[in-house]
Amino acid sequence: MGLFDAQDLPIECPNCKHKTPKSIAWIKQHSELTCTCGATIRIDSDELLAGLRKAEDMISRLEKSKIKLKF
Repeated sequence: MGLFDAQDLPIECPNCKHKTPKSIAWIKQHSELTCTCGATIRIDSDELLAGLRKAEDMISRLEKSKIKLKF
């Protein structure tokens, strides 16, 4: 499980503009969402997931460097 998986992001419907909150874990596993208006929303999560991987990697490296600095 990723560090940010429990965080919700709003997915906006291009048809009615309704925002549906979904967790990052959910977004990682799905490519479509059906809005309350009935519209199907395609989720292109490639850019989001790439950014999350970078952030998680940077935090992991920071945590490791903190461990090395402790006396």
